[in-house]
Amino acid sequence: MSFGECPICCDEYTSPSMLEFFPCKCGYQPCMFCIKQMKQCPHCKELYQEANFRTIPNKFYSMSESERKQQRIVNKQNLIIRGLSDDILDEQILRQYNFLGQYGTIVDMQISNRQCYVKFDTENQALDCALAMNFSYFDSKLLTLTFGYQKFCTSFICGHKCHSKSCQFIHEATPLTKMFHVEDEYRQLTEATKIVCPREKENYHLQKEQTQQFPPKIQIQNQLQKLKKWNAENDFIQLLEIVNTGLKD
Repeated sequence: MSFGECPICCDEYTSPSMLEFFPCKCGYQPCMFCIKQMKQCPHCKELYQEANFRTIPNKFYSMSESERKQQRIVNKQNLIIRGLSDDILDEQILRQYNFLGQYGTIVDMQISNRQCYVKFDTENQALDCALAMNFSYFDSKLLTLTFGYQKFCTSFICGHKCHSKSCQFIHEATPLTKMFHVEDEYRQLTEATKIVCPREKENYHLQKEQTQQFPPKIQIQNQLQKLKKWNAENDFIQLLEIVNTGLKD
């Protein structure tokens, strides 16, 4: 059975217990041989200290194959976009900069059942997209977004190495991996994929018929709000100056 490999020397792990040992607080897991050769964690550069060594049981390997098939992992690089009109449900259009392209590098995109499934290069890029678009309007339609979730690769579930380079499923399960049973824990899974937007977010309620672009990143929206406020304050000051000048005359 395959349990993965050391990220440093690439030696294969031969038992699940090798995946249960965490030598550093950051969670990076070299094998014991590499740990003995190094004085600090290659990931966060923190010095190794026995006080930080910990063992966490891996519940994945105590499950039956049928139970493993029902497990889902929230992937915050993936987004599911609902509410897009048929006119824009086209991959070439959605990849353009004024649409999804403005949020980051798009690794993969699929359109099915009037929903868009998009994977960004990083979690931060996906979060930028999620915060900007969730509960905004486009072409008079309300857009809603959730994080995507994935299941484990069938080969990995059965303890074999996956040889498909294009496989999109999960190929590792550490004790820190948060899993949800697709049936028994569906409510928790739904809650984990929910996107919470800041209260001051601009929802473009006054631009429901917008068809030229998706909302900019939340950081840009905040700057635009400050600019609008600044302009409004300056217009008011100019108005006061005009009124005061008129009174003097």
